Amino acid sequence: MPLRTPASDLLVLIPGLWMPSWVMLPLAWWLRSHGYPCVRFSYASSRGSLEANADRLVGFLRTLGDRSLHLVGHSLGGVLALHTAASRRPARVKSVVMMGSPAGDTYAGRRLLERKWGR
Repeated sequence: MPLRTPASDLLVLIPGLWMPSWVMLPLAWWLRSHGYPCVRFSYASSRGSLEANADRLVGFLRTLGDRSLHLVGHSLGGVLALHTAASRRPARVKSVVMMGSPAGDTYAGRRLLERKWGR
């Protein structure tokens, strides 16, 4: 299914847990080659709280000018995108795309919580 966003809009790519923003480069290259401008957001996925990272994402979004924005997050990045859109309500965010995000209960999440370092 083709993307239905104007080329004047901007896609914000958000990586998952323990992933630097460069892991989103192949997706960014593909999107750009198909006419969709995008930027990558980098954050401390394992060191910062969800609230702190949401605040950081909002600050980043403010630097992107007046374009309409679409948040595209992988795994924890999708959770961060959805949480930021729902709790901070940035006016220019028009949609959130979650790729492989644990929006509900997950086996991996439960197993991670069993370990002190995973909390």
